[in-house]
Amino acid sequence: MGFIASADTFTIKGKLTPVGRQLLITNSNALITTFALGDSDADYTVLSGLTYGEIPDFSGDLNTVNNGGANYNLRSVLYYNGTSIVKPVEVSSLGINTSYDYNGFTTVEYSAGTISQHIINRLSGSTDPLTNLFYSFGLPKSEDEQLYFTGLTTSEGGFSDTQLSGMSQDNVLLLGLSGSTYGEIIDGKSIKIQLSTTASTYNLYGTFYNQDINLTQYDNSLVETSNVLSPFGTNRVLLFSDEIMKPNGGDSTKSWSTGYGTEKAFSSVPKKELWNLSTVDELSITGDTPVGVAYLDKGFFAITHPDIVNNFDLTGTTATATTIEFNSVNSNVSQQVTCIADRNTFFNSTNTTFNLGDIPRITEIALFDNNGNMIAIAKMNTTYYKPVNDIVIFNVIIDY
Repeated sequence: MGFIASADTFTIKGKLTPVGRQLLITNSNALITTFALGDSDADYTVLSGLTYGEIPDFSGDLNTVNNGGANYNLRSVLYYNGTSIVKPVEVSSLGINTSYDYNGFTTVEYSAGTISQHIINRLSGSTDPLTNLFYSFGLPKSEDEQLYFTGLTTSEGGFSDTQLSGMSQDNVLLLGLSGSTYGEIIDGKSIKIQLSTTASTYNLYGTFYNQDINLTQYDNSLVETSNVLSPFGTNRVLLFSDEIMKPNGGDSTKSWSTGYGTEKAFSSVPKKELWNLSTVDELSITGDTPVGVAYLDKGFFAITHPDIVNNFDLTGTTATATTIEFNSVNSNVSQQVTCIADRNTFFNSTNTTFNLGDIPRITEIALFDNNGNMIAIAKMNTTYYKPVNDIVIFNVIIDY
């Protein structure tokens, strides 16, 4: 429910961040220095090599764990230059790439194990340990922090003359998602929260700050890219609700729900609304009223608007009506290792069935470190034939 699972003994929960995984690879990817081409699945006395669906695998894929090949051995390899079986990989192989896999939209309905709901008060530090979360989430608690939101203008480094001033409240409603319901990070533009109070029902949507950037950049963003939300930390978006105020300061022709759930929410028509920090009369821009902030990596949503918080009954039946819809992603960090087999190389083999003049039948690529340890293994899905005058470039992509 947004919290680390409780236990009877002291535990520490840790995960590598994408940056950590990249650094782990980058600091050791010099570890992959050479490659060898194998023909372990070839019998040159047979008319032709194995084709699609016929080459043996080297490990299973249960639970999509991307490692395997324990104790794997190349039964036979091709000689690179007559004496050596390995050749250096290309310098470009040091590149690291990060991509994201979307997990698909999920709707989580309230239950004790999926969504937690708490109201915390900034003055309750002596009685409620959850008051610590004001600091965790960058919510203004001290007088100096409140002054930043309510007493200093933007020219003085604060928010008092912007719509963010209303984010400073004594009471905050916290909604927390179970970690089993979302991936590495929630897509901020995909959030829709429905909750009920004793006064009304509200629909809350996540969206991004209106900057002078291409709309496709918003489509490709997961989190707020502007530093305007820096007090709340990174991986954040603000939440808005038509029931509190429609876009552009209450324009009745607009809605925060517009474009919700579409693939290109900001660039396709109808376009998802962006939020404005303050009113600019000459540009016909009116500041928008946020109702809360979403913490996309923590799985928490802090609702700050008093119309919602002060009428939310934690013990009433309306509290069980809360639903949270969102998309989330997991990151993939990969390394592309480039192996070039030039002309007049890899034309002889240790394969006992090979005769000089046979066309090599390549079915596998092994990657080694400087000490000759096999770091990775790749297999083709069909035999590759390499004549002596052929040049071939193998791009081996390793996912981490």
